[in-house]
Amino acid sequence: MSITASSLTPLLIALEIIISPPALDKPAEVIFQILPVVAAVLAAIATVSLAAFKHRESWVTHRSACELLKREVQLFRYGAGPYAEAANASAVLVERAEALMESEGREWKRLYAAESGVYRGDLTT
Repeated sequence: MSITASSLTPLLIALEIIISPPALDKPAEVIFQILPVVAAVLAAIATVSLAAFKHRESWVTHRSACELLKREVQLFRYGAGPYAEAANASAVLVERAEALMESEGREWKRLYAAESGVYRGDLTT
């Protein structure tokens, strides 16, 4: 829906300019009638780009992994959670951080490789 709306906006604005063109002897009016068309075209391109290249989903996946890694560092730093009774807390941190990063890699692969078929290799190798 947003792609359709953002794509129709510049068309409708341009149609309005065609129906009632600005006076060419007033350059400010011309600029202020063309500027919304340019802004609407840029918005349409950005909307389509976000949808087509899955930037939003990728960003959410990345930020989730970052926040989970921050949490692990805090648990490690204060000796809480799985680090409270661990004989080698550093090893536990590395194992849990690697598991989180591997999970992010699998999610990235699911987002991009399933549809495009560009990458079919195993991320763990």
